[in-house]
Amino acid sequence: MSKVTIKDIAKYCNVSTATVSYVINNKETQSISEDTRSKILHAVNMLNYKPSVIAKNLRTVPQHKLVAIYTDESSKYLNRLEFLHILDKSSEYFAKHNMSLIYGRKPYGLINNADALLSYNLSLEEFRELGESNFIPLIALDSLINDHLFFQVTTNYLKIKNDADKIFDHYTFIGLKPSSLELMNKINSIFSNVKLISKVEDLNDITSNNIVTDSKVIYDYFSSKENTNVLYNDKTLDKKIEQVYKCIEQALSHNPYDIHFCEI
Repeated sequence: MSKVTIKDIAKYCNVSTATVSYVINNKETQSISEDTRSKILHAVNMLNYKPSVIAKNLRTVPQHKLVAIYTDESSKYLNRLEFLHILDKSSEYFAKHNMSLIYGRKPYGLINNADALLSYNLSLEEFRELGESNFIPLIALDSLINDHLFFQVTTNYLKIKNDADKIFDHYTFIGLKPSSLELMNKINSIFSNVKLISKVEDLNDITSNNIVTDSKVIYDYFSSKENTNVLYNDKTLDKKIEQVYKCIEQALSHNPYDIHFCEI
């Protein structure tokens, strides 16, 4: 890959080379919006342009990588159970590939001891707060961000619907209520019958005998009930974790990439 220049950064961000220079040299006399500044610094990291003035924000990738994972700390009991399941699966997979997970907590600030960040089930506002404070690879799992500065890995709900339509004449999609309003709207737009659960008590209100879900917690609850059919693909989470790992590796390599948004 040829050496990245300020012109490359400017073209990528659709700003002038002067603006890029002001940002990477931290010229406080220039009035530059925080959005523009953040976009430029993310591009600097992504394209592997390393002026010494911001080297402290751009770590040399060690052989063993450390990934900090964040989730919505205000989420309810069922969402926390799902997160623990994902955390367990992710830790096991990452350990086999020379990566370790650490659990990050609020407040979001500059994180100095991680090579990459993974967010699970964050709202768009919280994700942006995390991203604006750090200029290392950041991957969104189960949130709709739709920003090419970051990677995004979500469930392919349309595929789930197509699979369910082949099996059931009628069914209810039951999922855990996401923190991402954008993701919640997408789920509601795909399925005709949707119940998004936030409390344990909500499970008692479900009367459908045909259940479709992407949640291990929901599957475990309904699969034990008599006269209830549950469609759940236990391989989906494994594939999503594998894709998250690939995104981290791709971002840390600083090689060009075209695919930022992945549905599994």
